Amino acid sequence: MLSAKAKAKLRAAKLAARQAAIEAGEIVEKPKVDPFKKKVLATYAGKDMDQCAKEIEEKSAVIKKELEGLEAAEQAAAAAVKQAETEYDKAKQSIQDAMDSEMASANGIREQQAKRVEFRKTIEEARKNLYEEQKRVAMLEVMAVNHAKMKALEEAKKAAQKAAEDAKRNMLEQKQREKEALEATKRALAEARAAASAVSGRAPKKARVEAEAPATQAADID
Repeated sequence: MLSAKAKAKLRAAKLAARQAAIEAGEIVEKPKVDPFKKKVLATYAGKDMDQCAKEIEEKSAVIKKELEGLEAAEQAAAAAVKQAETEYDKAKQSIQDAMDSEMASANGIREQQAKRVEFRKTIEEARKNLYEEQKRVAMLEVMAVNHAKMKALEEAKKAAQKAAEDAKRNMLEQKQREKEALEATKRALAEARAAASAVSGRAPKKARVEAEAPATQAADID
């Protein structure tokens, strides 16, 4: 098996050997014949020049007529193509306008959707702020109620303290009045005993004991 490179070298060597043989005259190549030229010669073989010229002229007229028809058809086709291109351009422009309009509508819809999303965000933020404010107001209300309760409790405490102080003061005043009344009673008894002693010249033992007893009770009250 030969490689591709070896095969290429072998072909080149064979071509070079053939060319050398042709140049040496060892190989004579046959001249190539044009198929169209061969066909034309076969068509006009055995005819004189006038007859060949007449046939060629007739065929030329036919070909010219066919060519004119082809040119007219080509022009009509070109006009049709131009009209089709014009219609195509119009349709293309209409399609482009429709696409632009649809794109503008889509952009408008996207903008509206974006605005709607932004509006929803604003509403949510407002609701959140409202909720926070409601919580703050509720807390302030609780604080206010607690403050009012504390104030009422403080006032009640002050009132109770004042009532206790008033009661204590009244009790002390009552004790003072009782003490003063007892002392007045003792003085009156002492004065009465002194008067009786002055009349009798002496005081009985029992009178002396009763005179000393009120003094002891007064000391206990103090």
